[in-house]
Amino acid sequence: MTLISELIDIPLQVHDGDFVLKLNQGISGAEAASTVAKYVVTDDLAANFDEALGLVASALQDGESKAKFLQGSFGSGKSHFMAMLHLLLEHNPDARAKPELHRAVAKYDSQLGDKKFLLVPIHFLDAKSMEQKILGGYVDAVRVAHPDAPLPPVYLGDTIVADELPPMRNRLGDEAFVDALNSVGGGDDAWGDYADTWTTDRVDDAMVAPATDEVRQNLVSAYIAAFRPGTVLEAASTGEGFIDIDRGLAAISVHAQSLGYDGIVLFLDELILWLASRIANLDFVQKEAQKLTKLVEATAAHRPVPIVSFIARQRDLQDLVGQNIAGEQQRSFQDSLEYQSGRFGKIELSSGNLPVVARQRLLTPINAAASATLRAATDTALGGNEDVKRTLLGTHADIELFRNVYPFSPALVQALIDVSEALQRERTALKVMLQLLVDQRDTLEVGDIIPVGDLWDVVANRDEPFSSELKALFETAKNLWRTKLYPALRAMNNVTDDTPADARERAALATDERIVKTLLLAALVPEVEAFRGMDAKRLAALNWGNITSPIPGNETQMVANKLKRLRAQVGELLLGPDPTNPTVALRLANVDTDDILNRAAESFDNQGQRKLKIRELIAGALRDKIAPDLRGSFPFDWRGTARQIDIVFG
Repeated sequence: MTLISELIDIPLQVHDGDFVLKLNQGISGAEAASTVAKYVVTDDLAANFDEALGLVASALQDGESKAKFLQGSFGSGKSHFMAMLHLLLEHNPDARAKPELHRAVAKYDSQLGDKKFLLVPIHFLDAKSMEQKILGGYVDAVRVAHPDAPLPPVYLGDTIVADELPPMRNRLGDEAFVDALNSVGGGDDAWGDYADTWTTDRVDDAMVAPATDEVRQNLVSAYIAAFRPGTVLEAASTGEGFIDIDRGLAAISVHAQSLGYDGIVLFLDELILWLASRIANLDFVQKEAQKLTKLVEATAAHRPVPIVSFIARQRDLQDLVGQNIAGEQQRSFQDSLEYQSGRFGKIELSSGNLPVVARQRLLTPINAAASATLRAATDTALGGNEDVKRTLLGTHADIELFRNVYPFSPALVQALIDVSEALQRERTALKVMLQLLVDQRDTLEVGDIIPVGDLWDVVANRDEPFSSELKALFETAKNLWRTKLYPALRAMNNVTDDTPADARERAALATDERIVKTLLLAALVPEVEAFRGMDAKRLAALNWGNITSPIPGNETQMVANKLKRLRAQVGELLLGPDPTNPTVALRLANVDTDDILNRAAESFDNQGQRKLKIRELIAGALRDKIAPDLRGSFPFDWRGTARQIDIVFG
């Protein structure tokens, strides 16, 4: 048979960087060209770029800061979208030349074509505070783009003013110290609002001014630029020393204008997941989440150029953490989130883009003949079975989509998106699909369909869920597989450590594993369409081609029989009454029923209790002949002779 690896390019292994884009690396030099070349623009994505460019244009026209959530499920390409938007806003010729984006680019060219934006990509997962990441990220961007410019006054600088500045001033003397301050931004009018001519008296005044006073902030900025230019990034990474986010955003707006920019665009990646990961500290999450509003609403100062923010999020923060908060706290937190969410728009990246992207990035046939073979393989794999076809298509796909994603099924692709959104956060959908192909590179033949059950090993055994409830359920599922399900499957297939399985037994065990792993996934995320109403027939369809029956059409009965055998050993497996197509589910209760039975056995199933039970049984059988305590004797006719039978028990 022909292997699918002969028709599409499947590498020997998956690498950590495959299909993963780090925003700050995908927007410069050769990486930018690669980002543009590999990016697939669907009709939906073209509309998303139109909406994003429109937001920036609207902010410039209105002179107001604006923000939108960039919402997309697992694998929807949020980081890639922000990278392409970054390149469009910096007028990258390759990005602007992308044919699918011509309409959106032309639509806003008159408003954005000659505008200059300070673009700030920020990854939040290692953040200590919003100020540290946003204000510190702005400082990082300025130092790269304008290494000789003064820093914005966003540091409180208490430590510098109290501990570093006085000794440095004493060592150099007032004259040399002031000259050093003036050499990095003061003394002329080139820096606009930041032009300061430092004198001994002005330094003295700044040192005794309040921490948030403008002259104090400018002194700290001048000191860092003059004496600690190499440690600015270190200062920004401490999470301390920044003014509050409201005043800080105003400060960077003024600063960006002084450098000739028309606006600031913040690309905030993983901000919502960062907050979700800190939900154990509710006070911290509430405090930081409230700062989101400041991105669009300034209360402390004027912002001469607008700040536009794109905030990537996999799910709404309320969905991620709301169930972890009870009572009044939950209502207060939800009210706060609803208030803030009302200040933001939303750009929805559809999960429907994944099949199109996967076709071009992952499943492109090597030539026209290979393409024809793969298209025909879909029909061959289904074998005219309409029930299987309906299950694998789901409610939103058609046979053409199936042909485009083969050897995956639309049901597997959708399950991958939904399952992975709940169970993990760091692996892209394309990377998971590639891993499935690599794992079966030498065995997957034309006409085979990758089983849904294979998702368990690739997705569920990687990252842990964010939700504490789902995390506990996940641990229960893994423990159930390890301690009960897998040993029971080995016993059913006569596989032991002492007796290596032959090829037939290994194949049968692999088939049974896929069935049970599908049930594990369904128990974790039962709302996934492919897992609703799970029964033997659906299990066979989701793993179609792995269950071979001597009698065509008997696959459902084979699965039902396997489940009945497994049910005898695993009490957590629940089967419906239908003998030919029972409904099926796994109960992931965090209760070890075997342990309960074993403890009961230790108390009740012992030698003494067994003797008592046997005495009851014998006494019941001889109740007309002897006393219940089995003491004494009774008459018995044996071969026509009267006998006296003495009873001795125990």
